[in-house]
Amino acid sequence: MIKRWITTFIVIGALTLGLAQVVEADVTGQFNIDMTLNPQTNAQESVPFFFDLQSNLVVNVTVSGMTFAMDLGFGTTGLEFAIVSIGTNLGALAIRDEFIFASPFGCAEPTWLGVAATLSDNTDGGIAGQCFGLFVTPIGSSDGGNNDASIGFFGKRVDMQLDIAGISLGVLALFEDVDFPDIHGAKDLDSIGAVDGSDHEHDHFLSTDLYFTGVSDTTLDNQTPSFGFGTIFTITGQTVSGIRVTNIVGLCADNVIKSRIKKRKFIGAVNSGCIADAGPLFTFDVERIHIEGLELGGINLSNWIEFRPLLPMEAALDVSFSLAGVADVKGTFHSNDISTIMIDTITVSISSGNFSLILEDINADLAFDRATSRSTLILNPNQNPASFSSTTVAETAVGITAQALELSVTRLGLTISISTEFLQDAGGGLSWDNAIFDLSAKLNVVTFGSNVTFTNAGLQVGTLNVSVEF
Repeated sequence: MIKRWITTFIVIGALTLGLAQVVEADVTGQFNIDMTLNPQTNAQESVPFFFDLQSNLVVNVTVSGMTFAMDLGFGTTGLEFAIVSIGTNLGALAIRDEFIFASPFGCAEPTWLGVAATLSDNTDGGIAGQCFGLFVTPIGSSDGGNNDASIGFFGKRVDMQLDIAGISLGVLALFEDVDFPDIHGAKDLDSIGAVDGSDHEHDHFLSTDLYFTGVSDTTLDNQTPSFGFGTIFTITGQTVSGIRVTNIVGLCADNVIKSRIKKRKFIGAVNSGCIADAGPLFTFDVERIHIEGLELGGINLSNWIEFRPLLPMEAALDVSFSLAGVADVKGTFHSNDISTIMIDTITVSISSGNFSLILEDINADLAFDRATSRSTLILNPNQNPASFSSTTVAETAVGITAQALELSVTRLGLTISISTEFLQDAGGGLSWDNAIFDLSAKLNVVTFGSNVTFTNAGLQVGTLNVSVEF
């Protein structure tokens, strides 16, 4: 078996050698260095820190209308990913082909600290593409014949966009490891519902269940990883009156779910049941229809309907209109079952100059539950200006729940921003919760940035970023 690092070396080496032969080429890109410091404790003034240094290099080489690109990411654990892509335009057809190589990863609890770390979900609330907290550790590959922590082939993505006579057609073809980053198969459940991946058995396709995968046998996988293929089709058009209609269909793939590697996320993921050795080649996963720009008597409407196998049809309708130019009213109707449509939220937005007020009816009982006011002022606008903003959040029967203040000053390319927030405490009053200090500066092609966050528990994190564009 060819080791993963050998495969990666061949791909990167071939691309580098090919680019070296090009005499006339437009070369652009960006280089970033990010440093993150997290205190291990806030119990005293001088404490040890967790230190993470990340660097990212993006190079784009354009030759005769074709763009060759490479995106390399390095971290404390070494080379973490390499994305090689080729893109070009053939008339109205745009094609981009990506090859993604990445290191499998998981979360480990350091024995010297005793703090558990868990894998983040697919939302953007955590650190993109890695553990929610710290301690991102390569899984290794003692069972697959690969070097521990080395990168290997994760997937291939081909994106094609065709624009003809106002209609846009898109095809996103995906071929990826459906078990990544957990190549050890720890997604399986044992008889009591606990995670048990010790037998390295992945979620296999069941012939009796097309849309929910699970353990179908007790045999070990013949290979690691398990690859699957899926396709997402998109068609978008606009009527003469300005109504925009988009239809998205996923076969063995879902455009809502994001696949990920360390530090990167990608829209769309392959159904884990569509693996090449046991699953179907084409399975209908999802269809979503978006309608936007519809206006009836001054009322703006937008709607989407989603179809999924074995599930009720889901739909949502957004309604907005203006009250004599003084206030904007927005309402959202949502239903997990088309037979029971209900109002989700009603929002009224009022703005005048530097002041805005948002009134929210969260449970749609025709009574406002939350009010958010924001005021923005320009201090000393004629000389050495600064921006100051104040945001207040109040809830019915609770009172003021949050008060945020922010001051921003820009001088000769240097921007300093200070923000602080007060939250309601147990006694019903406001207590200081956090403060964030930001500093950024741009000097020609070099951009510097730093951020320090404090809470009432002490220093939480400090970051430093240096970026060079070329």
